[in-house]
Amino acid sequence: MIEVRKANKIVKIPEEQVEKYLLDGYKKIDKKGNFIKEETKEMKENTELKAKIKELEEENKKLVNNNEVLVKENTELKAKIK
Repeated sequence: MIEVRKANKIVKIPEEQVEKYLLDGYKKIDKKGNFIKEETKEMKENTELKAKIKELEEENKKLVNNNEVLVKENTELKAKIK
């Protein structure tokens, strides 16, 4: 049995139900009542997605800069043709 806590309420639950209680706002505690940091699947996925967003934003910034260079080069070449 695992102990979880929400506000002043401490509940002993089977290991299989830990995920459900964590999603409901409970936190896992040790025998002394100290919180044990544990991520739910959704929390882990959220962290991974934030990292992916940051990576994509950096890639997008590089592509925008590259596009600006190409637009400038294209404008200069068009000017030479005229």
